[in-house]
Amino acid sequence: MPSVSLFPRFLPDVRLAAREGSHLTIEIAGAPPLRLKAPTAALADAVAALFDGGRTESELVDAAGGGMESAARLHLYLSQLKARQLIGYEWSAGAARAFVEPLVPSFGFSRPPLARGARVVLSRFAYVHRDADRLVLESPDAPCRIILRTPCLLASVHRLADAASDGGEELDAVAELLWQTGLLEEADRETPPDERTWEFHDRLFHRRSRRGAERRIIGGTYRFDQAFPAPALDKPPMSADRIELPRPDPDALARGEALGSVMERRRSVRDMDDDRAIAAADVGALLFRVARRKERLASPKQELMLRPVPGGGAVHELEFYVAVRLCHGLEPGFYHYQSGEHALYRLPAPQKDLDTLIGDAGAAMAQPDRPPQVLIVLASRLPRLAWKYEGIAYRVTLLNAGVILQSLYLVATEMHLACTAVGSGNSDAFARAAGVDAFGEVSVAEFALGSRR
Repeated sequence: MPSVSLFPRFLPDVRLAAREGSHLTIEIAGAPPLRLKAPTAALADAVAALFDGGRTESELVDAAGGGMESAARLHLYLSQLKARQLIGYEWSAGAARAFVEPLVPSFGFSRPPLARGARVVLSRFAYVHRDADRLVLESPDAPCRIILRTPCLLASVHRLADAASDGGEELDAVAELLWQTGLLEEADRETPPDERTWEFHDRLFHRRSRRGAERRIIGGTYRFDQAFPAPALDKPPMSADRIELPRPDPDALARGEALGSVMERRRSVRDMDDDRAIAAADVGALLFRVARRKERLASPKQELMLRPVPGGGAVHELEFYVAVRLCHGLEPGFYHYQSGEHALYRLPAPQKDLDTLIGDAGAAMAQPDRPPQVLIVLASRLPRLAWKYEGIAYRVTLLNAGVILQSLYLVATEMHLACTAVGSGNSDAFARAAGVDAFGEVSVAEFALGSRR
């Protein structure tokens, strides 16, 4: 096996801001500065050497002046820096080079070494992707990520995806690295049933959008505040074909069925009466009670509003579209709902895409020959959320969609309409029907609606 070297060093977002004698001021991206007051200049030199790397821990002890007291002090500093996830490791074996970036405070190369001839394989949750100008290997459940510095290392990772791949000294060294970092598993390991149920994208989405031990920034950081303006609250009218919707009688709404009663009798009702189509007034009343804009909110950073339903940060990034197959008072077609006007705008959607949206909904309802009369499509203008929320924007938009689906259920039930959430939808057909860019706006949920037998 080629000689393997590990050199601790500060992460790229950590820098030495100032040094006065043995006192160091260390700047950390997104955190207050760290001020370290070493008792000797030699100890300060050893800590400062972590900015350049290239020294093993034993070499850093020598740089700190040697002796038991200096060694103990340096190891204390290192353990504190590692606990704050500020230290990574340069790794090399022959021509292969990498940087190991810990994600948890407890990270360490502490697993028992691989036995010679052990059959191992890359974790099925491992993936390689580009991060800025770096190629990164990581997994949702690994305690670190690996920056691949050399092409030969990527070739070794490729070979480790096959448990039957022949070894070799350099491959053995790479296998040991990935084993120690939690990216390899025993090829003959029997995967527990619960673990088998997790698909790659579900595991990644869950782990990356929830807080845990990982050193990640998530939440309302407004990270694009200085980069570009927040996307506007209102979309411009999407056509000139405007249809004013009637507003329900407030007194009639006040006399509506009690919430407890509605919740008790709420059901998914897929059987719709095509001989007596749903009325445009009912579609309008449903949208008014769930989706209309009640009030604009003043905010120094981005435009906000209130709807009858809650939305994360009052951003309300979700747009409502209405695909009509059969509706008394509305022509078949595809419409966008303007929540501030309580009006529909008819869009020039290709008939093929409209048929796909409605047909896919019927198939998802397990009745392809009886598709819904009306399909409400919830589309997320995700950039409005992501402009504020880092790491959790898509999760928040799905939570918001879930709240809206339940609200649609309750209102439709109180109105004695047939209704059901739809388990899947076609985002590509939606983008074509709406004429939107898939990065700026994407469908995330569908709700079927019609008259009840």
